[in-house]
Amino acid sequence: MLPYFLKIFWPLLVALIGAFVAYYVVDLRHELKLIKSGEAMQVRLATNSLQRDIEGIIPDLEYIAGSRTLQAYIASEDQWGRSRVVGELERFAQDMRRYDQIRWLDRNGREQLRIEYRGGRAKAVAEGALQDKSGRYYFRESIKLAPGEIYVSSLDLNVEQGVIEEPHRPIIRFATPTSDSRGKVNGVLVFNYLAERLIDNFARIKSSEVNHLALLNAEGFWLYNSQHKHEWSFMFGGEENFANRFAAEWSRMRESSQGQVESNEGLFSFNTIHVADYALRVGLPERYQQVHHDDEHHLVDKWFVVSHYPKEAIALLYNEHTGLYLLTFVLAFSVIATGGWYVALLNLDKDQIMNRLQLHARVMESATNGVVITDPELRIIDLNEAFSTITGYSRREIMGKEPSLLASGRHDKDFYKGMWDAIEHKG
Repeated sequence: MLPYFLKIFWPLLVALIGAFVAYYVVDLRHELKLIKSGEAMQVRLATNSLQRDIEGIIPDLEYIAGSRTLQAYIASEDQWGRSRVVGELERFAQDMRRYDQIRWLDRNGREQLRIEYRGGRAKAVAEGALQDKSGRYYFRESIKLAPGEIYVSSLDLNVEQGVIEEPHRPIIRFATPTSDSRGKVNGVLVFNYLAERLIDNFARIKSSEVNHLALLNAEGFWLYNSQHKHEWSFMFGGEENFANRFAAEWSRMRESSQGQVESNEGLFSFNTIHVADYALRVGLPERYQQVHHDDEHHLVDKWFVVSHYPKEAIALLYNEHTGLYLLTFVLAFSVIATGGWYVALLNLDKDQIMNRLQLHARVMESATNGVVITDPELRIIDLNEAFSTITGYSRREIMGKEPSLLASGRHDKDFYKGMWDAIEHKG
């Protein structure tokens, strides 16, 4: 029995294992491909959100820098000119609703005009509340520029009176020198872009329970992450950042502007954004095409959008697939084993019947008595050699005839009929 079973079962088992392994690998690769595609799409959506929010900032700066009202006030610095430019800047800030502050600083770094947008309303700050910003890095960098050049700062938290403002207000500063009629720099126009909305919109790009979306600056510090851990640590002297936590992955990410990195830590999908490239959009004149970055802080204006699909989630995917396929394999194995056993039984019965028939044939041929076999209609369908010898009838002559041909007169036709029925039903 066992040889019959193994003869049938082993080829089927090998085919089953081959099919399951091939399909398992293909299916798992497909799942991983879907994950990679989804992660890349999420990064693109987050990147597009950031790009939409910063588009057109530099053209706004150019518009105000070229305002005749502002130029007239800078030239005269009288109260009437100040009232006019304050009104214009308040209306502009109210309409735009994305600039935390619009300021004009004189060549010494002292604020002479400052419009704040707070609580949905733009309002000028009283002259007595204006501050000295000569020590701030964005003033020191932008005052060195020629008229028409633009400085873009890193994204950081707003500082007032030397203290980080609470609650935190993330700011990007765009600055350009102003000049008198002779082209001599006489101050700096500064836009504090309120990046809170930018980060809020970025955060709305929903991170799943599995992956983690983050925004990094050029040094690998978190500006935002979905778990809100170690954000803005560089503002407080902290060293915990993405670049240290995932050093090998960070090194590979910095080699390309976008892509995916696979490592023992999981899957990292990323894209880079240069703030100035998108802030320049909306038809800026050629004289404003030269943009300077915050090289002093080595942060320039480069951001990294990163989505991290951790190794634990990938391991869980492998485990779920493996468990499902093992269960299916066990079920298929059971079906094949049962089917193979049944087919082996059928083959065994078939062989046993054939052996019995062959045995009967040998017995029939070796018998010294004459033997005939009839069908249910009592027609002779087989006979042995001894029968032909005894009766003198050849096989050709007797086949298909009835045994009554040789009747002795002792038995009638019903006797032979009954004998056949007994053979058929009782064996």
